[in-house]
Amino acid sequence: MFKTLSIGERLCNLRQSRKMTQKDLATIINVSDKTISKWETGENEPDIASIKKITEVFEISLDLVLNGVSSCENDEKALKLIQDTKEYSQASKAINDFYKNECPYQEIESSSLFIIIENKPYAILDCILLLDDYDFFCKVNERFSFIRYVPAKPLGEGQSVLDESPVSAHNEILCHPYQPTLKDIELCNDIGFYENVKAFLEKKYEKRPEMIGVELSACLEKLRIEDVSDDRVYLKILFLIDNGAVYHIQIPYEQCAGYRTLVDRARTDLVYKLCNDNLYYTEKIEELERRLESLESLKKDN
Repeated sequence: MFKTLSIGERLCNLRQSRKMTQKDLATIINVSDKTISKWETGENEPDIASIKKITEVFEISLDLVLNGVSSCENDEKALKLIQDTKEYSQASKAINDFYKNECPYQEIESSSLFIIIENKPYAILDCILLLDDYDFFCKVNERFSFIRYVPAKPLGEGQSVLDESPVSAHNEILCHPYQPTLKDIELCNDIGFYENVKAFLEKKYEKRPEMIGVELSACLEKLRIEDVSDDRVYLKILFLIDNGAVYHIQIPYEQCAGYRTLVDRARTDLVYKLCNDNLYYTEKIEELERRLESLESLKKDN
């Protein structure tokens, strides 16, 4: 591939692989940056004296510059660096294009959601899930593979996996497309995640459908309705119970140590009613507020 390029194109690739500007290179070989620009665009070609200076700057052979042919170990290193630079640039462009066209969270730095590892673009699963946006998750999942940060050392109290940098963490590359689990989405409230996982569980436990309720129940047990500020939590609880999740209670045996686990139907029914009531009254309050706003608007008009 390098062989088919013009001298100017080879020079451009060499310069960019070293992260040099045209002005940087021009200063080193004692020409103007406009001269470098003309060489790279093919408007002019460097003379043999300038080519020799170029080979000295990049520590490569004349053969590589003139003919695009590797003739020493340094040439191979230069070609590898050029290839890596191209791949990194393509990965960066893929992230930037997607972020610009598809990401509704422009206030968040793209580097907080995406990362380039070995010149390949990846989405950071934990960060994407924290956005709590199932539609956006699906768009990302369609385009990128996910990675999960696995800490290189045990986390201290109050620390999160997200506090780890890519350098200090092991990156677990996940299969593509990625199927989230109930453990992944514990902190999500977008019901789309739960509908997706339920559909997956139905396929997984096709011959043991009772296991769906077991897994959903384990998720339900971790939820609390106290101090909930997001009504989607109530919708999530209702969804889980509607699909077989129940609370359990442990009762100690009288004759020996240990407990037996029973379905706590009373608590399950009570929580279900509380969630329904909360959503009902929230809707009524919002309706009253809308009416009051309408009346206030009419008063002002009159």
